Amino acid sequence: MSAIALAGDAEHRARPRLVPEPTEGVLMRRVVIAGLVTVLGLTLAAVGADYVVAIRAERSMARALLAAPGMTFEPEVTISGFPVATDVRDRRLAQIGITARGVAVCSACDPAAGVRRADLRATLTDVGVMGAARLIQADTTLRVASISSSATIDSVSMGRFLGVDDLTVTTPAPAGVPGGGGPQDGLLSRTRGVMLTGTVSIRTSPGQPIRRVTVSVTVDLSIVGGRLHVQATGFYTGPQEHSEATVSATERPHVLAAFTATLPAIALPWGVRPTGANSSGSDIQLTARTTAALLTPRQFRPA
Repeated sequence: MSAIALAGDAEHRARPRLVPEPTEGVLMRRVVIAGLVTVLGLTLAAVGADYVVAIRAERSMARALLAAPGMTFEPEVTISGFPVATDVRDRRLAQIGITARGVAVCSACDPAAGVRRADLRATLTDVGVMGAARLIQADTTLRVASISSSATIDSVSMGRFLGVDDLTVTTPAPAGVPGGGGPQDGLLSRTRGVMLTGTVSIRTSPGQPIRRVTVSVTVDLSIVGGRLHVQATGFYTGPQEHSEATVSATERPHVLAAFTATLPAIALPWGVRPTGANSSGSDIQLTARTTAALLTPRQFRPA
């Protein structure tokens, strides 16, 4: 290689590379991206902080409800609204949802037949938290605009209330709709024509042998004097899966009587008396709604 070529190559390597300056558009995009990242970070931090406040407030309410008579499991509490931190600071919560599962609801019932349980639910709206305590306590007074409450009784407990063995509750679907009130059907609801299937003992007259028979009947649900009344209306013959046991004309009234009863009083949250009853899939549900009230977590279950 010649000296001239070597000199040219060295000059080429020594020559600095020119880096183009960013254009105004590129700078603007960088500023926008940095701003978005900052806003996103601040938003996530605010949401995270609000979530922590909500969790603490929900836990304090759940522990306060445990002070109510007969409460053995900590209920599920959900405080709605955003930002919850501001609501907690102002001591005014938009909505509180409560679910207490597996609560014994009939202390006067014979325990030999098993404990009667229900899932108690309540939704409190426009809740004013009275007093100076930072968190809700058992005796904190809550001023609420309305209470929507319910008690959901499953098939096992309904069987114990009625004295019917192996009871199942089915909500027959409307004509032309397949299924029978399961989750896939949107938990159908009825007040009339609910199907109960269970095993009862029949004795048509004294001295006659007792016959055990599994049957499916239709019942109507209503509230009589604040108590659930179950009225058997006939034997189910529709398309839903059911028992087709043979029952004689003499036995029919005895069978229907076994599925007919007025249950003991079941108090909804805060002692509210139920005003409505319906099936909900494979459960029976009592419902009520009240207007403005003053209450405390300790009063969630009456003594």
